[in-house]
Order: sequence, then C-alpha cells, then structure tokens
Amino acid sequence: MQTYYGGRAECRIRKTKVPVIHTDFTSQYPTVNALLRNWDVLKARSIRFENCTREARRLLSKVSLDATFDSRFWKKLSFFALVKPRNDILPIRRCMAKRPKTLALTSFTPRSRFGMPVPTLWRPDFLPGKSPHVVKAIRMVANGCQSELQATNLGRDGQHRPSKRRFLQESD
Repeated sequence: MQTYYGGRAECRIRKTKVPVIHTDFTSQYPTVNALLRNWDVLKARSIRFENCTREARRLLSKVSLDATFDSRFWKKLSFFALVKPRNDILPIRRCMAKRPKTLALTSFTPRSRFGMPVPTLWRPDFLPGKSPHVVKAIRMVANGCQSELQATNLGRDGQHRPSKRRFLQESD
C-alpha cells in the first residue's frame, strides 16, 4: 500500500519473525509498475478497456497476504475499480488533527462512489473487515507497440530500447 501511494513506510509488527523479500526501497514505484506490467500499457499502439467486475470481486474476496509475495499474483491486480465503501478501512488522503492532507489508513463511508487502483483494495490478513463493494472494474489491455519509440541513453545503464523489452524486468 505504501509502495503504491509512495507514502511513508511504517513498522506494524515488531520483535516477531515474519517472511520478507529484500527490496530496494528507493525504487518502489518502478517495482510496482513492473509487477503490474504498466510498461506494456505505456508503450502500446492502442488500448482497449475490458469490464472485469466479476473477476475483481472474486479476486478481492479470496486474496491472502501470502499471495502478494508471488509476482504472478500482481499481474492480476492491473485494473481499476469503482467502489462504494461502507465503513471500510482504505488508504486515503485526509486532513488529520488540523494538519495538511496526508495518507491515512482509516475507516470511512463516503457520500459517493469513487475509483481506486486495485492494489489498494485487497484486505491483508492482519486488517479487520472486508474488501469494499466493487461496483465496476475495468482493465486496460495493451495492443501492439508504438512504432515511433526510440532508444534512450540511460547513462551507466546503457541504452534502453522500449520496443525490444520492458523498462524494468521483474524477476519471475
């Protein structure tokens, strides 16, 4: 969640051994983008939109914390959902204690529906409650590759040819 929003990271479990994946926290945005395969959409010749509401509801109702350690799972999260929360715990930007807006993991019921990227909607095993009601879910499907894409010099990392490979490769 902090990864997707680029917010602060917090320690919620202390002095307890838990499974971890060693991650370079200076590259959270690129890592999440690679896992969600957003690069395919960015370089696509065209994009079509698929309704995947049933799939989204099914996925969010049974996801486990263990699943998030598998890169294949993240590929299933690449859609947006229109949700109608009912006192659900979600990450939102909110004013807290008369301070400027900040990221808050809080329970709320908004007056209207709103859209959210799906990685922010799944319920970790350690959070109480249920996933919010998904009214509609849409997946962007990339078609082809733009022919105008050119190689870019990335300094020490050499040249990147976007039409030949993804900008960041996730390890499968």
